[in-house]
Amino acid sequence: MPIKCEFAVQVLSQDEFHAIDRVVMRVSFDIQNELGRFYDECIYQKELAFRCQREGFEVLLEPSVCVVHGDFKKRYFLDVLINHSAVYELKAVEGLMGIHEAQLIQYLLLSGLHHGKLINFYPVSVEHRFVSTRLTGLEQRTAQFEESLWREKSASDRLVREKIHDLMADWGGFLDAGLYEEALIHFLGGVEERIRRMDVNIAGRIIGAQKVCLLQEDTSLHVSAIKQHRNSYQKHLQRLFDHTSLSRIQWINFNRNRVEMVTLEK
Repeated sequence: MPIKCEFAVQVLSQDEFHAIDRVVMRVSFDIQNELGRFYDECIYQKELAFRCQREGFEVLLEPSVCVVHGDFKKRYFLDVLINHSAVYELKAVEGLMGIHEAQLIQYLLLSGLHHGKLINFYPVSVEHRFVSTRLTGLEQRTAQFEESLWREKSASDRLVREKIHDLMADWGGFLDAGLYEEALIHFLGGVEERIRRMDVNIAGRIIGAQKVCLLQEDTSLHVSAIKQHRNSYQKHLQRLFDHTSLSRIQWINFNRNRVEMVTLEK
């Protein structure tokens, strides 16, 4: 199986989730009132699990989801799963950010669940954010490919295109672009073979070395997840031509279930 939850899953309605959440949030505020704001996330995690079990819930700590394609495997660990249905990610940070929400959405998509919550114990009052998705597996796997600007000159170029199609068919879209990138590098031979440091120069002065994934000596692979301001992003990406020895960039952009594959050339 390409995505395997190593725990049983029970899908809840939004109302059923909120019934659980009312208890979890009461417990969370009680924990902060008693422990304060300045412990590590793992302390809050263990105490939340203990108190939720005391409330009669079934609680799993760090249940895992395994994502597989061929001989590539990556395992993700959810912080807290309550009653096989409600996912909670706990933080102890200055403030919740979009990256935290994206992480939780990824966990929901991988597990096939619809509702979860971020809980941040560091602020003066517990910060929390409801996160949900109603995407079905079929919707995730209905991929759109834009390849009219893609050019292939090598076996590595072809492998990248073929693997993108395979991964989207296997895993679907809407996931973190870093997961697809990690898989691509794996199938290209791994970090040791493909990741290199390339000199960066301005007016003949070498000012440092930039880490890139090389498909050929003059061609790099660039993976992004840009949903807006695409033209501006491309302009900045092309500036790599001005200050390195690159002459081609194979750019793959993931936008939900749409994959744009573009060859940029000097």
